[in-house]
Amino acid sequence: MLAYLLSDIERERNLFPMPNPEIKPHEVMQIYRKRKNITQLKIALFIHASQIHVSRIERGITIPDEYEKRKIEQLLGVRIWNREGV
Repeated sequence: MLAYLLSDIERERNLFPMPNPEIKPHEVMQIYRKRKNITQLKIALFIHASQIHVSRIERGITIPDEYEKRKIEQLLGVRIWNREGV
């Protein structure tokens, strides 16, 4: 369903969209990770954490600390937690 919401925005704007503010940050992270074909393990290695920790972040069970947020956004190339208007 989340991918459907994002694809509607893409069709409307015909660009790579900024995430819908109604979508939670952990959902945005998962969408962009999958679009870029990046594994949870790659993110885990990049932020010096376990794959289980990354899975928990994506499911909204764990909130990443500021370092993890910054590194994840850097790897995915998109602002997730510090979006304007959110």
